[in-house]
Amino acid sequence: MNEPADPIHSPQDDALGAELLSGGRLFLANLFDVRMHSVVTVAALPILYALGMVIFAAGYVAVVVIGFHAGVLAGLFCLFIAGPVLFVAAVATLRMVLEFMLVIFRLSAQMDAVVQQTREIAVDLPRLNFWKSFAKRRDDQG
Repeated sequence: MNEPADPIHSPQDDALGAELLSGGRLFLANLFDVRMHSVVTVAALPILYALGMVIFAAGYVAVVVIGFHAGVLAGLFCLFIAGPVLFVAAVATLRMVLEFMLVIFRLSAQMDAVVQQTREIAVDLPRLNFWKSFAKRRDDQG
């Protein structure tokens, strides 16, 4: 008999899970590669972002607890005003710093591609030894 389709679990979920698992193994293999053949910083950025949000959430809870130890008004202020503002500011700052790092790494990859393309073009160009003639003229004048 045909089994009813599971609306929560799909075959795409299995493929995604396998891809994430293999990606996790690859990440760990690259993390412990002492020769540093690949850059793991870009792959670690989502982990760092999630870890930062957890740390900031714990900080928010700590600020609220400290506020309530100081008094009810201070606790309510920390709960509804200071805590959320500090949490959002910290998460936004972390996000901007991590995105800046990502842009730097992507720019580096693009520059590597430009260098490679320039080298490929330079192979086909004839060599111009103009600096030799310039040095010869300078020696003749001097």
